[in-house]
Amino acid sequence: MVTFARSLALPAAFLLAMTSCAAAGPAAPAACSAPRTEGIAEHGLCVYKGIPYAAPPVGDLRFRPPQPVARRTGTLKADDGSRVCPQFRDDTSEQYPDKRQVYADEDCLTLNIWAPRNDGRERPVIVFIHGGAARFGTANEPRYAGDRLASKGDAVVVTLNYRLGVLGWTELGGMDSAYAGSGNNGLRDQMMALTWG
Repeated sequence: MVTFARSLALPAAFLLAMTSCAAAGPAAPAACSAPRTEGIAEHGLCVYKGIPYAAPPVGDLRFRPPQPVARRTGTLKADDGSRVCPQFRDDTSEQYPDKRQVYADEDCLTLNIWAPRNDGRERPVIVFIHGGAARFGTANEPRYAGDRLASKGDAVVVTLNYRLGVLGWTELGGMDSAYAGSGNNGLRDQMMALTWG
């Protein structure tokens, strides 16, 4: 079996801290390597939604490789599963967390975690990266919720957002060498999420 610490470079201490949440209501704040993170208790699991794994790719960071998240103070309330990377709604193949027709918030490099409560055992980690032809989709589609897999599979489930369309797959290195490789930022985001911690 693969664990967070071995497969993803995500600190085991963070995972273990995150999986100790309250039995009812909001999860107890969980200690992690930098800030504190507070999730919610849901269906016997600890659920953390909207955890930033990279700095917002806006302003000078637009079309650049993902950068580490700035160190925070205080507690991160990880209960927002509404972030969708910029795209026009595609109802033919996608399920969205709300009814907006256009998603424009570029601050979307977030991940969600569903984990059984901590009992000291190591568990496999399943990371799901949504499809959508590199133009559509989100880790926050209801059909991608990791609660059933986490509880029935006794595993930790992670879903993640990454830049789509023009923002994630446009190569601008021919115009300015500072943007070399920008055509792979969607993949770079995914790699950053897999090494987050």
